[in-house]
Amino acid sequence: MKRSYLLLLGILSLSIVAFVYVQNSEKSIKHTVDVREGSGSFYDLVARLQSGTQVQAFQEEEGWTFIRFGEAEGWVPTSALQAATGGQATGGGTDDVRSRFDDIFSQEFGGGDSKEEEQVYASPAQVAAAVKGFARRYTTRRGQTMVDLTDNFDRSINAREYRRFRQERISNRDLRSLDRAYPIRTDTIPDLYADLDETGWAVANVLAQDGLYQDRELQVYLTYIALMVAQASHRHEVPVQIQILDDEEILGYAIPGGIIFISKGALRAMRNEAEFANFIGHEIAHIVLQHGMIEMEERRPRIQASQGFEALDQALADTGFEGDEYTELQEELSDWADQVFEYLIQGRLEAYEFEADFWGMVYAARAGYAPTAAITYLQRMLETQGDFTALEDRGGLEWSGTSIRARIATLQQVQGRYGFTGGQTRDAEFQRMIARLR
Repeated sequence: MKRSYLLLLGILSLSIVAFVYVQNSEKSIKHTVDVREGSGSFYDLVARLQSGTQVQAFQEEEGWTFIRFGEAEGWVPTSALQAATGGQATGGGTDDVRSRFDDIFSQEFGGGDSKEEEQVYASPAQVAAAVKGFARRYTTRRGQTMVDLTDNFDRSINAREYRRFRQERISNRDLRSLDRAYPIRTDTIPDLYADLDETGWAVANVLAQDGLYQDRELQVYLTYIALMVAQASHRHEVPVQIQILDDEEILGYAIPGGIIFISKGALRAMRNEAEFANFIGHEIAHIVLQHGMIEMEERRPRIQASQGFEALDQALADTGFEGDEYTELQEELSDWADQVFEYLIQGRLEAYEFEADFWGMVYAARAGYAPTAAITYLQRMLETQGDFTALEDRGGLEWSGTSIRARIATLQQVQGRYGFTGGQTRDAEFQRMIARLR
């Protein structure tokens, strides 16, 4: 008994030592990041931290790290942490949005005093208010009516139900084997910036003007699949949510911030979860590879992500402050949103589409779905609607989509070269859920 007691005491001592060692791990936030209640993008938002914020890091779990900052705590992507810098980051150059935020904040809220220290993070209410506020201003400026998509801002997904859903489709053992079969390097992909939420939600409200199909059960079901695919991507922290467009054309849009639109027409043309997973994997690839951002850089100087802009927006709303610098920043963000919208509706460049097809297939395979379903779905699209020539979008602009034949041929080459095969399809449940569409 004594020996057992001593052994238990030794184990506990080791555990305490390990805990203390991790507890003393000082880290700094690399870029604006969302803190979640649990180790997943589907957990509720705790706060949004600015770059340079000093935190205390604890255990790591599936690419997430538990942290404490001040009196609060939560989980952030491990990739968003770096060695402690010894102070809060000062932001970018004199021409970027962050520097404008710093200038206005310094003038209006006391510079480097304790008031500024309180603003190293934004609360969920502040973030939601900023996102909704900018979306309202942007849609009003375009002469449109606000479509409030922010009800799901905290990604109101039941974590237990989602984990059960995922476990039904893939075991932990399978996940490890899939990681080995389809390895990816996350260090080659740009960091996700939570600041893009403002632009993303504004553009999403414009795209939703023609109407959304409301079916909460179907939306959650599709979001669960999308979350599985996102977790298998280069950036597992993408906070995806699915919105269904009330449109019979085959449409799909990936918006900065993780909002993915898919039309009723696109869903009706699908036969199983694997086809949906590949479709969504394609859209997630556009987000994590930041194709839209890259294209915007080519068109104009990039507007830098606004570190802590959400907290400023709420603070300015409370004080009623109006100034030329703030107005100019708002106009610049609106111009940015216009260009994102234009990029989305006019079709993407061929190189982006081929790259998104490839990684969408990889993401779907890593999530346990049949990667060849991407080819099957494209073949069905070609049979039913023909190849792209000169289509008109709902804004009246003409655009030439990437050839479906070329996409199929490229994916067939990829399949042959990399030996993509196997995976589940789950036809019955998908068809039962899609039959809900009216």
